[in-house]
Amino acid sequence: MAATAFNISYTELFAFLKGKLEEKEAEPLLCFVKNEAEKKFDEKYQYFFRDLENLKKELIRNNAAKIAESKTEMIKWMFIFVFTITITTIGAILAIM
Repeated sequence: MAATAFNISYTELFAFLKGKLEEKEAEPLLCFVKNEAEKKFDEKYQYFFRDLENLKKELIRNNAAKIAESKTEMIKWMFIFVFTITITTIGAILAIM
C-alpha cells in the first residue's frame, strides 16, 4: 500500500526514512517535516478563522442596515396608520354631530 503525502503518519514516514537513512539522520528530517506541516496547518487555520471573522462582521453590518431600514419603514407605516385612524375618528365624530 503506497502512502500519499496527504495520509501518511509520522510513524510511517519515520519507518520509511529509517529504511533509507540512518536513524540519526531520519529523526531530524522527520522533525523538520513535522514542523513545516504544523506551520502550514497553522497558516491555513489562521487564514480560515480570519475569513470567518470577516464574514461574521460583514453579516452583522448587513443585518444592522436591514434592521435599521425595517425599523424606519415600520415607524413610517405606524404614523400613517395612526394618522388615518385619527382622521377617520374625527370625521365620524363630525358626521354624528
